[in-house]
Amino acid sequence: RGLLRRGQGKVRPLSPVKVARIGIALLRGLATMHFHRIVHRDLKPDNIFVRRAGQGDDYEIKILDLGVWAYDTGDESSTRSLPGIDKREESPVGTYSYMSPEQMALSSVTAGSDLHTVGSVLWELATGKLPYPMPKRELPPALRERAEALKHLPDRPVAMPEGLYQVLAKAMAFDPQDRFPSAEAMKVALKDWVEGEL
Repeated sequence: RGLLRRGQGKVRPLSPVKVARIGIALLRGLATMHFHRIVHRDLKPDNIFVRRAGQGDDYEIKILDLGVWAYDTGDESSTRSLPGIDKREESPVGTYSYMSPEQMALSSVTAGSDLHTVGSVLWELATGKLPYPMPKRELPPALRERAEALKHLPDRPVAMPEGLYQVLAKAMAFDPQDRFPSAEAMKVALKDWVEGEL
């Protein structure tokens, strides 16, 4: 129970089915946020509180820290903050190692940006490693290096089932148009995979 990770602690790899079940619960909460056109912009294990739901195999999730959330205007030219003011940041807002390509590029973010981040979080839960870690070097070249890495999907780890890999790969597609159309759609894909495994 508790946060998936605290501070700089490492995430311990979980079983594929457990990863998917946590993902389903996370996407359930995210779907509600996206219904209200809220884009979190800083999802990461430190911001996800998990606990078992009753005696079953399901989980309940609390999504924490909405400090940098943005309003999804549906307009690629703008991202609005809490007061509804058009935000033009000079550097990416959020946690670099989990950012989507469009967030890294200071482009407008939509619900699809959060789905890319969910893919990264679930990948880390399954493998213990980030799919697109932030290089440990000076910031400008490190940002460029990670932005380039985001163009290529990581190879499937031997221990990751093909079905789970396909869901995560779709979530982490470079082009937002190639990702799941919604958190609900990604949730359904994970549920279908889990049911096929049982």
